[in-house]
Amino acid sequence: MHPATAPVYCANKLRKKYSEALDVRQTAGARLPLVRMDPASGRKALSLGRRQNSYIVDLPLSESEALLDALRALAIRDAFTMGHTQRVGDLLTWNNFSVLHPSRCL
Repeated sequence: MHPATAPVYCANKLRKKYSEALDVRQTAGARLPLVRMDPASGRKALSLGRRQNSYIVDLPLSESEALLDALRALAIRDAFTMGHTQRVGDLLTWNNFSVLHPSRCL
């Protein structure tokens, strides 16, 4: 399965040179794997990307949206999340192959 994500929105504004698509399947963008592997550890992780304009190519749109919604709901459960209040001197690192983190471009 490959979701196609369109790089047309940043901070909920349509980027220049792109037009609004009424059907998510008609948006521009790369096809990326839904599950990817960390080349260093070999561990698999979901690659959900940005939700807007994402879909799973080989599924009917309604099933794609339901599956992506379910996967996101699972990924953000308290059991799978951590929080941190930054203080002077803190240094945080994470592995982008296996961590969802907030983005200013949703």
